[in-house]
Amino acid sequence: MTDYEETFHPNGTDGDDVEEVPSKAGWFDDSDEDEKRKKKDKDKGWCFLTTAACEHIGLPDDCYELQTLRDFRDNFLCATVDGAEIVEEYYRIAPPLVPLVKQEHTAAWVWKHIQQAVAQIENGQNSAALDTYQNMVRILQREGRNTGT
Repeated sequence: MTDYEETFHPNGTDGDDVEEVPSKAGWFDDSDEDEKRKKKDKDKGWCFLTTAACEHIGLPDDCYELQTLRDFRDNFLCATVDGAEIVEEYYRIAPPLVPLVKQEHTAAWVWKHIQQAVAQIENGQNSAALDTYQNMVRILQREGRNTGT
């Protein structure tokens, strides 16, 4: 038996008879930090169109509108299978639309729809807010196809 085998397999076993059970958090002790990082990244990201509109008008990444829509995504949409599918679809179609949102005339139009969706969320009209945002995205898609964006 080599020093390697004795070091990693005490009692001279080949490791096949050792049962490995992950902790609740996973295989590594630092997974809590990894989960915190992932949550922070998730909280800050994926609101492609709203982020582009906010940047265009000079609002920070943690502005009220972004926080409201992220909370809506995480706590309303992602709470259901259908909502999670809507979010996944958005992740697929929204990134190519960002350059369109950064155009002056489009940014103002998008911002009005964002404000409308946020107001609907504030009033507990979650389905209406989803409709507002989805309609905005559909129109942007059509515009993007028409302009080659």
